[in-house]
Amino acid sequence: MSLIKSLEKRKREKFMRVFNDIRKNLKRIYSNLSGGGYVDLILENPGDPTSSGIIMIAAPPGKKRTRIEALSGGERSLVALSFIFAIQEIQPSPFYVLDEADMFLDAINAENVGRMLRERSRNSQFIVISLRRPVLKYADVIIGITQPKKRGVSEILTFPGVQDAPRAQ
Repeated sequence: MSLIKSLEKRKREKFMRVFNDIRKNLKRIYSNLSGGGYVDLILENPGDPTSSGIIMIAAPPGKKRTRIEALSGGERSLVALSFIFAIQEIQPSPFYVLDEADMFLDAINAENVGRMLRERSRNSQFIVISLRRPVLKYADVIIGITQPKKRGVSEILTFPGVQDAPRAQ
């Protein structure tokens, strides 16, 4: 019983340390990405954190604090990306794949995300699937897949950056 109590205590301490670190990172990153917004993580049951659910509260600049379920798609996307980046600072991965994570973002927030991806690409590789120029302009390499009219065979196009890529017709 003593061993079980000791392990439970260590589990709780470790969980709370990581939870608080992610929470601190999330607040800073979201405020930076959103231009001054607020976000927080709240334990549903602080008395038993390892079995508790987590509630995410956010307030984009100029809006009231609310659960993320009440936010628009773009606002939720920005919170979710901030959360990924907050975890990344604690437990980095060598690469990330983001599939149109910027789809619901307006141009300003897409630009902010593109800049952050560029900044974080120094320590991790990001493979980003996007159709948005505000994000693509920060890419080292752009790879396009097209389907030409002849025989339905896809063609792969590679460009060193968005400035060299043709604009969509």
